[in-house]
Amino acid sequence: MKNTHLWRVETACWTACPSAEDKMIGGWLCRASGGETRRTNSANATLESCSIRDVVGLVAKFYDHRDQPLLFRTVSFMPEVEQELAAKGFQPEGETHTLQADLSKASAIDLSGIELHSNPSDEWIAGKLRLSPMSPLQETAYRTMLARISVPACFARIVEKGKGLSLAYGALVDGILVIESVVTDPAHRGKGLAGKVVGSLMTWAAGKGATLSCLQVEAANAPALSLYKKLGYETELYRYRYWRALCRKS
Repeated sequence: MKNTHLWRVETACWTACPSAEDKMIGGWLCRASGGETRRTNSANATLESCSIRDVVGLVAKFYDHRDQPLLFRTVSFMPEVEQELAAKGFQPEGETHTLQADLSKASAIDLSGIELHSNPSDEWIAGKLRLSPMSPLQETAYRTMLARISVPACFARIVEKGKGLSLAYGALVDGILVIESVVTDPAHRGKGLAGKVVGSLMTWAAGKGATLSCLQVEAANAPALSLYKKLGYETELYRYRYWRALCRKS
């Protein structure tokens, strides 16, 4: 598979989860949003990324001014960048899979009991905050991220007796459905609710003409990996990691 498709997917994932601020520094996409989310508060490798030694000072200054730690995010199909970061004293963390599914092979989903909306309702956001508690700063960053989504999106949740039990959203970017924010009430896990919610988004996207879907899940999250495989996310496109400056070298 050519890297052009991998960059198409990577760009779709950035777009589906937008940061509050983007700045290119030496070909590195520096994303900043506040809060604790590493994905929207890290310098991302791109096709144009220059040597780390030429940008580390400028990138560090960018995040220092925003009271954020210095984090670089790299993709596995650019191993030379990871090698350079390791040589400079950075250490990796948070390895994550990027998985792909063919929507033409997705099974039809019974949509009964599932709410689908083109924008995040107050109830959807409240459910997300209940199921994934956040600090006030992180909540502000998350709400800002949702408000900045500029592509067609669908927000799904399963409701029982007025209470959201499982939810997620999907964003349609360049013909690719990107799945985000999948969460289920701990008391109702193991009942197939997350699979139903994600499946409803896959059905929605296929109806919009999308042919592929992707999502990103931490390598250590075995239950999620098993669930997504059953839903058709069987192709691993690449992995990404964050790099933290524990021992910076000159």
